[in-house]
Amino acid sequence: MKQFLLLLPFLLSGCQLADRESMQVKQVAEDWAEAYFHFDYQQAARYTTAEGYRWLQFAASNINEADIDVINQYINDITTSVSDVYVGNDTMAVAAVHVNHWFSPDSIGYAGSMKSDGTFDVELVKRNGEWKVRMACLPQSEMQSRD
Repeated sequence: MKQFLLLLPFLLSGCQLADRESMQVKQVAEDWAEAYFHFDYQQAARYTTAEGYRWLQFAASNINEADIDVINQYINDITTSVSDVYVGNDTMAVAAVHVNHWFSPDSIGYAGSMKSDGTFDVELVKRNGEWKVRMACLPQSEMQSRD
């Protein structure tokens, strides 16, 4: 029993550390999602790894005038939230981001459309002590409405 009491502070501090990491991951994922899904790619870049920046550039370069018309009509309806966080280890995590009223692009030359909701798994990595979203491609909804 005495050994357990000696280990208790270490066990509790480990839980607090995991909770703190989870909270940091959630905050970065929320900030990134808010910026990304509101088309503020400059702000989203603050929460993205350096190699993910090219995906933000790609997303921005593929928005056309017809897309902008659709986006401007619904931009105030877009909401984001992080519903779940999984911290795999001290340098890798995944956050489930739920987005209401998100823009789904179509092929080049055609206007995209707004979807009522979708869930996106967002990967995060810890670099130089900071959590960043790792974009290996454009976000894909795991669950989306048929709108």
